[in-house]
Amino acid sequence: METFINLDVSPVTKPILSKSQDISCLSNCFYVDFDFTNIVVSDVETTINKGFLIPCEILCNSTEENHKTALYNIFGCVPTNVLDEILHSVEECAM
Repeated sequence: METFINLDVSPVTKPILSKSQDISCLSNCFYVDFDFTNIVVSDVETTINKGFLIPCEILCNSTEENHKTALYNIFGCVPTNVLDEILHSVEECAM
């Protein structure tokens, strides 16, 4: 079994929408680009390629129980065992 995970965590610094239609509440968010590939055997593969928009308050305080629950809901498509492995790293990237 092989597992590949790639994370890119960056603050939202550019307007989400063009022509000055920016949504101001998104300026206090982080964008997490998440790529996950799990190959069990040569013909069985699970791949997740998703982007997540997460408020700074939640991402930078992920060890608090209510914030941790929110992150598990946001990353609902990610297997729990993988999420347990990456949450600390994601929080460190955001700080």
